[in-house]
Amino acid sequence: SSIQWSVFSIASQLFTMGLSLGMSHAMILLINAKEASIAHMFEKFDLIFRYLGATMLFSIALLIAMIPGLIILSLSIDISSILTFNIVDYLFNRPEIDFRSIQITNTSIVGLVLILIGFLYVYVRLQFYQYSILYKKRNAIHSLQESYFITKNNITELLTLLLIIISINILGALLIFGLFISLPISMIAIIMAYFSLINEENQEEQVKEYKHNNQT
Repeated sequence: SSIQWSVFSIASQLFTMGLSLGMSHAMILLINAKEASIAHMFEKFDLIFRYLGATMLFSIALLIAMIPGLIILSLSIDISSILTFNIVDYLFNRPEIDFRSIQITNTSIVGLVLILIGFLYVYVRLQFYQYSILYKKRNAIHSLQESYFITKNNITELLTLLLIIISINILGALLIFGLFISLPISMIAIIMAYFSLINEENQEEQVKEYKHNNQT
């Protein structure tokens, strides 16, 4: 029974991932003024494992970026009470946890800030890997490399966009069926940002090529 549930869970997650890729593919078609239909949502299942690999690398990069802050945070708080925490006892008996034993110091605040900065920086730089896989058929590593490369001059703008998207989705979550509106708007905004970045990158390459030809 447990094996069957594990297989079902993995299969459902992969199917959901394939639908997510298909939905993004349909959005890309619409943004580029091309016809899109429900059938397009089922056309990108061949990219699932490429996307899964890129997502794993993306998650590892996020974790690595947060390590300095996590180290500072762990050294600044008393974790003795956490080490004695019994998850089984908590699940069955629901004892009250005294969070007052964890003291927040200036050092721990620095650690939290570094965790947030590391997370946001890597997220902003690598967030477009999915669309690189869909639009340019990049592999896992190259999709992350392209996202890192095209975002190098637009970190502030992309961070502002991310905060706006987060705010919109928080507002959508507070409203009845609000996420049905806010999530598609967020997806469209991110895809349009991706195309804006690659167009900007293409223009820079054309200018460099033009200058190089003139010099030669």
